[in-house]
Amino acid sequence: MRRSKLQSQVLSLYKQCLRAAESKPGFKVNVQTTFRRNALIPKTDTIRIEHVMRNGYRRLDMMKDPNVSGMGNFVDDKKKKLGVIPYRGGYKLQEHLVGEVKRRIAEGDNKLNLLLLLEHKPVYTTGIRSKEYSLEEEMRLKNLGADFVRTNRGGLITFHGPGQLVAYPILNLNNFVPQVHRRKAALGMRWYVNTLEQVVIRTISSYGLEGARSPHTGVWVGDNKICAMGVHSSQLITSHGLALNANTDMAWFRNIVPCGIQDKGVTSLTKELGREITVGDVTPHLIESFSQEFSAVLVECDQEQTKQFIPQHLVDELEIPPDENSK
Repeated sequence: MRRSKLQSQVLSLYKQCLRAAESKPGFKVNVQTTFRRNALIPKTDTIRIEHVMRNGYRRLDMMKDPNVSGMGNFVDDKKKKLGVIPYRGGYKLQEHLVGEVKRRIAEGDNKLNLLLLLEHKPVYTTGIRSKEYSLEEEMRLKNLGADFVRTNRGGLITFHGPGQLVAYPILNLNNFVPQVHRRKAALGMRWYVNTLEQVVIRTISSYGLEGARSPHTGVWVGDNKICAMGVHSSQLITSHGLALNANTDMAWFRNIVPCGIQDKGVTSLTKELGREITVGDVTPHLIESFSQEFSAVLVECDQEQTKQFIPQHLVDELEIPPDENSK
């Protein structure tokens, strides 16, 4: 039986990964599971296959690295659960981490990618078109008990607060975007936003909900937005991200026109399902979906890694709880 060139490349990559995994406990099962899962991709979907293979070669390089000793250190993306934090501190943290990724790239290390998972204290945020919101409007919203922050993300006004799972991927998109989408930065960002939307669609499908895209960025259930998105890119290093409503107090949204979209509503997992769904409930589903859609292995940061990535002055400002394992 004759194999196509692409099939031969996939088989060669699989064999190389298996050989590299022999001396690394835990890697072999991961390699086999990943290849079995990706075998379901239609052979005609060459763009997706190319993307998966790019990530496969990246993982192969990591497995060959003598400094990578076992599954616990096999990190494509480090995830950090930060709890409920003030928005301004989270904004500063993103800027710091984007700078750290750029610094490492300048030094020849392009492998650092991070995923921040958190909730915010009540806050209204605007995107780059913040001039549409006057100082009077800002004060009106602040008087309701929420903060108000103007940011550099895309999109218009939205609300963040407890009960909403916020995910901020700090990614070097050169590690993820398929070659065909890298000809222009705009194409890479379009692929990125589309993939983020697919992460959420996949996440809520685990609850039996059918998520959909629309001409407006984000994920919708019917005419109601369940997940808002606003992203920023600097030299293809991403910041900001998505906000998925789990059991958010939806009354906060009645004070604004969410995302500037007239005649549309907002919803949450709790509202759609008629039962309480917390951020803690949905977080594992989003992590799994992110891992699948971005072809990444995510490992949670421990206290020492948190110290490595987050300066002490930001740890204090973010009110990050101590690592449970350090007690």
